[in-house]
Amino acid sequence: MEESLEVHRRAVELAPDSPEMLNNLGWTLALMERYDEAEGVLGKAVGLAPPDYDRPWHSLQEVKRRKQMNGR
Repeated sequence: MEESLEVHRRAVELAPDSPEMLNNLGWTLALMERYDEAEGVLGKAVGLAPPDYDRPWHSLQEVKRRKQMNGR
């Protein structure tokens, strides 16, 4: 999982305003249960996403749900 995290971090470095790359990074952080970090990254992705790309919004909602379920 750490290798995937580094790949996604690098992708965001290369395309910092890409909602797709931010969503991928945020979801990887979520899978690692790093919910606070994931929430921040996904929030940025939501802000940058065009109206027809709602994946970051759905990812963010899922992170919030998991965070609440885990009492974090």
